[in-house]
Amino acid sequence: MIVFGITGPSGSGKSALTRVFADHGALVLDADAIYHRLLAESTELRTALTDAYSTDILTDGKIDRKKLGKIVFSSPALLEKLNGVTHPFVINEIKRLLAESTAPSAVIDAPLLFESGLDALCHTTISVLAPREVRIHRIVARDGITPEAAITRIDAQKPDEYYLARSQTFLYNRGTLSEFETEARALYARLIHTGSNL
Repeated sequence: MIVFGITGPSGSGKSALTRVFADHGALVLDADAIYHRLLAESTELRTALTDAYSTDILTDGKIDRKKLGKIVFSSPALLEKLNGVTHPFVINEIKRLLAESTAPSAVIDAPLLFESGLDALCHTTISVLAPREVRIHRIVARDGITPEAAITRIDAQKPDEYYLARSQTFLYNRGTLSEFETEARALYARLIHTGSNL
């Protein structure tokens, strides 16, 4: 199995690239979705988080994402602490899902691919980038927020140079969705063809 890591800043088009790879039979492992499922289901993660932040983050015995978010987004140090607690759980779950799969390839879709260490599970890493104005427009349309809120979100994220310095390849998503999907299909074919040499 060839494992691709897909990352990039918000509004760049990671989901579109992931969909194209999924259409070619790739197992899709969405790190954010896995994290949210573990928050709801994993008693081990719940214990680790209450040890770190106290039982104040619980509602009816379950992790309350709003309460947790209010705490961790109040300072970079507390967010870093959260990542330190949760990333090992997500990594272990992704390893388990990869081991169980018979798919020819897999995609790990993770905004924090490099920060979490998930890139170590990948044969190759792909960053999706897009012009700032395009990203603002996409985030506003997708999330129903103001342009100012979208700009604040973008400014809080890593610059393009961060991804370019760490990824083995990248796609620059500046055209139409159809054009991007054509590029994505070509990239998938090339990476699968050269997979044994990655």
